[in-house]
Amino acid sequence: MPPIPVPKPPKKAYNPRRPAGTLLQNQLLHLEWAVRPAAERAPAYFEKIKKAKSEAEAARRIEKLTQELKRQAETPRDTIPAYAPKPKRRPVKKAKTKTRSRSQRPARRRKAR
Repeated sequence: MPPIPVPKPPKKAYNPRRPAGTLLQNQLLHLEWAVRPAAERAPAYFEKIKKAKSEAEAARRIEKLTQELKRQAETPRDTIPAYAPKPKRRPVKKAKTKTRSRSQRPARRRKAR
């Protein structure tokens, strides 16, 4: 079969600063749905997804979601997919302060009513 010639899209077809249209927003939503496990495919989980502000942001997110979907498709069917662990935040250590007795504490000011 001979190859079918496909014309290149015009340069103005992609503008990274242009706001993302509804077609891109819906594509992001469908990719998010496809990547998630079956238990998280409820509408409540999709209310938290932020909309892409620009075409560049949508392109980056579509690229990441497509890579994740491809990775999931390549894993054997009976194995549990290894999700990338989220980096843990270090707990903030509070500076130790001396406990003051009542006589050493600054007096509280009362609010005027």
